[in-house]
Amino acid sequence: MKNSLYFLFAFFYNIVCQSQNTEYLDSISNSIISLTKKEQINVINNIPFDKVVGDIKNYQILNEKAILYSQELKDSLLLANSLERKILSLHFSTQTEEVIKVSLQAAKIYEKLNKPVKVGETYCNLGWKIKYLDAVKAFEYMQQGIRILEKNIDLKAINPAYDNFGALFGIQKQWDSAFYYHKKSLKIKKQLKDSVGIPFGYSHLANVNLKIGEYTLAEKYLDSALFIRQNRNDIYGLADTYLYYGDLYFEKKDYKKAIESFKK
Repeated sequence: MKNSLYFLFAFFYNIVCQSQNTEYLDSISNSIISLTKKEQINVINNIPFDKVVGDIKNYQILNEKAILYSQELKDSLLLANSLERKILSLHFSTQTEEVIKVSLQAAKIYEKLNKPVKVGETYCNLGWKIKYLDAVKAFEYMQQGIRILEKNIDLKAINPAYDNFGALFGIQKQWDSAFYYHKKSLKIKKQLKDSVGIPFGYSHLANVNLKIGEYTLAEKYLDSALFIRQNRNDIYGLADTYLYYGDLYFEKKDYKKAIESFKK
């Protein structure tokens, strides 16, 4: 049921959050006009994930500017970073070949620049982006990326990679492996005090517990995710959490609470 709701969520999400995120991106567009091209690229490439997916159309305009300026400056690193961000703007896209093409283009640049951690991150992100579009390739790219990251220890990079790898195992209903990687990731998130990543970790653990019928523990994890996301006013994250609550109550046959959560 949740997959179907996510398709609807993907369709309506921009409409629901359009005003707030459009204002944010408009302010970014106006504030960077007086900056140098390099400074503009760095600002654009550091726009938070929730703001990107909240107004993808306007973000893509900024992203194309970052790519163009990177090419004009002949700065390979900035270009690779900008291409990586283009992949982020394709978050809800079904353009599998485009996602793969841009990702491999970025990875190739990072390889030439001898930046193995960025190569690993790019492969992991690629695997995550196409998880519902091509499960086999998603697993292959994710494994390739994690092997690279484990050879080049970087907690900030391996943190989301483990979490997303756990989610891939969950999609395959390999629950023990899913738990293993989600817990590894959450431990690192807490070390890094990652306020954006921690609730994703809680939600993923909640989802696995939900799938195996551990409803009390699932709700406990969701409560923790909700608390953090409310404090951050993370609109995307809150929507994600309420969908999980809806699934939880649906499975518990508490349909009234399920409907309330899905409406939220």
